[in-house]
Amino acid sequence: MCYNPFQMKNLGGLCATILLWSWGVFAAPTPNISNRSDFEIPIEKALDQPENLANVASRISETRLARPQGYLRTLNGHVFLPSAYLANPFPTNNLAVGIEWASSNLTDPALEAAIKTYGVSPSFNYRGSKNAWSFDFSLSAILLSGSDAYSAFISGASATYRAEAGVFYSLFRSQRMSAQLGVSYTTGSTLSFSPLTAVDASITNLQEANRARFLNSSPIQELSPRFSLAYASSPVFGVLLEGGSLFDLRTGKVAFVKAAAKLDFDLKTMRIPLGFSGFYVAKLGIGGTTTSQIYGIGIFDRLTPAFSAGLELSRLDRSDASLSALLSATYYYP
Repeated sequence: MCYNPFQMKNLGGLCATILLWSWGVFAAPTPNISNRSDFEIPIEKALDQPENLANVASRISETRLARPQGYLRTLNGHVFLPSAYLANPFPTNNLAVGIEWASSNLTDPALEAAIKTYGVSPSFNYRGSKNAWSFDFSLSAILLSGSDAYSAFISGASATYRAEAGVFYSLFRSQRMSAQLGVSYTTGSTLSFSPLTAVDASITNLQEANRARFLNSSPIQELSPRFSLAYASSPVFGVLLEGGSLFDLRTGKVAFVKAAAKLDFDLKTMRIPLGFSGFYVAKLGIGGTTTSQIYGIGIFDRLTPAFSAGLELSRLDRSDASLSALLSATYYYP
């Protein structure tokens, strides 16, 4: 029996094409994106011209890289907005930076005037994910000081640094819902300076200064388990719920229990490249820890799924009320 060399050439090209196409599909499953036509490979063209298999392989690689970087934070066509107040519930790869300004006024009948405090807090966060597992690492600092002479004298100033590492696991993911469970460990320190203590102690020499303790350092060691649930009812609306607690490893006690909720509105489906969010965070103090609640709003750009920049405005209600503005930028990569 004679074999047609041209037929064998086509058969070999067909087999190689099928293998390459299978690798592109199964090695990295394509997300459920509405416009799938932009991501499909014209395999039939390779059958007509088997000598262009190298170009087809290049197209497959480019298609895998062209998938939107933010698709993992998309449910039911809704792209969830980032937030500094609730944990990221998706196994994404991203880098984020932020800067927060805050101010507070404390009034008390025992004080001659209100204590006015200003603060600034820069932060950095990295998340890397592999399949259902995510690993977080973040650094942050908080600088607080009285904003006038009287406030600075009474409240002094403080500086806090924190380093946090966490591991998270995606429990399940469907078209509309996703859940994640994880735990993070935080270490750091707070250095505080109190001019009032220094003056009250009438410090005149080094020994008196050491005994007065007007300069204090407090270590931070915390463990925070948390659970997150994301649900999208439509491409416009999404809800994020979070529950957790904080263990103070220095005392071995639970400091507080946390419950938080966030509602997202994505207007890009209306050809408006903006997203809005409203959030509420409650921290129920245990064992003498102050109970607090935070509520605020956010606005973020929706120009591209690979990048998100926005502003979050919030109010913290505790023993004294404080207002803050936080600017953040997050880059999502494959």
